Amino acid sequence: MFFRGSPINRPTRIVAALVVMSFGAAMTWTPMWPAVLLSATFAGVGFFFAGVESYRWFQDWRHREDPYDLTRLWEAPLPEKTNALEPEEDGVEREYALCHRCGDAVAIGYAICPHCGCVLGA
Repeated sequence: MFFRGSPINRPTRIVAALVVMSFGAAMTWTPMWPAVLLSATFAGVGFFFAGVESYRWFQDWRHREDPYDLTRLWEAPLPEKTNALEPEEDGVEREYALCHRCGDAVAIGYAICPHCGCVLGA
């Protein structure tokens, strides 16, 4: 039987280990010694795996995410770079004025020309 190592399958693995353990415990009542040893082995293996998976489940439940974990630094996308000198395009046509010093077309909302630094409207 193949089990994945993900936490989603952990309850399934615990139940499977308990079934193996109960199968081994039920076989211990037979009077033949080889069967008793085999059933004790089954019970021990089932008990071991149920304990290990229960311990892992408890550790996952207790684990808190570290807010200062630097290994997760690059999981978030980087912010897009925007040019603060240019107005955002929202589909609206804007009125432009010409800078009297360099002749560059500048949107009306600017007080300083982004190309040459001259004060507009002066």
